[in-house]
Amino acid sequence: MSYRFSRREKILLYILAVLILTVGAAGLLLRPALDMRLSLTVMRDAEALRKQDMEELFAQKEFLESRKKEMEERVMALASSLYSDMDTEELGSLVVSMLDDEGLTAHSMEISRVPYGESDSGVIVGTVAGEAAGSRKSIEKFVHAAAEQPAMRMKNFSILDGRAGEEERLKYELEIYMLRTGTE
Repeated sequence: MSYRFSRREKILLYILAVLILTVGAAGLLLRPALDMRLSLTVMRDAEALRKQDMEELFAQKEFLESRKKEMEERVMALASSLYSDMDTEELGSLVVSMLDDEGLTAHSMEISRVPYGESDSGVIVGTVAGEAAGSRKSIEKFVHAAAEQPAMRMKNFSILDGRAGEEERLKYELEIYMLRTGTE
C-alpha cells in the first residue's frame, strides 16, 4: 500500500523543503556573520575604551609636563639661592665676616661639611658652631641677619650674659646650604 500525494500536498512539501533549506542555509550563513558582528562590536567598544584611556593619559602627560616645568623652575630658583660649594676655610670666612659686620668678635669655631640626606642631590650642608662676643644689640642683629639668608639656618643659639663690664657671649650653630658645582 502506497500513499500517493496529491498535487496540493506535493506543492506544500516542496514549499516546506525549500523553506527548511532556506532557513538552514540562512542560519548557517547568518550565524557566522552575527558572531563576527558581535566580536567586531566588542572590539570596537574595547578600542573606544582604549582610546579614552589614551586621551586621559595624554591629558595627564600634558599636566605632568607642565608640573615638571614648574618644579624645574622652583628647583632652579632654590638652587640659585644656595651658596656655591665652599670648603671649611671659606665657610669660616663667611661666618667671621658676618660676625664682623655686626660688630661681634669670633672666639672659637668648629666647621664641618656633609652631603644633605641620603640622596645625591648635590646639596651640601656646612655646619658652623662657635662662640662670639659683643653687645646684645650686635648679637640680635647677627641672629636676624642669619635668619634672613635663604640658604642659612640658625640651628640653635644661646646668649650668655656677660659679667660686670664684659661683653655678652653668643653660642651659635649655623647650617649653610651649598650646591655642589663640580662632579666628584
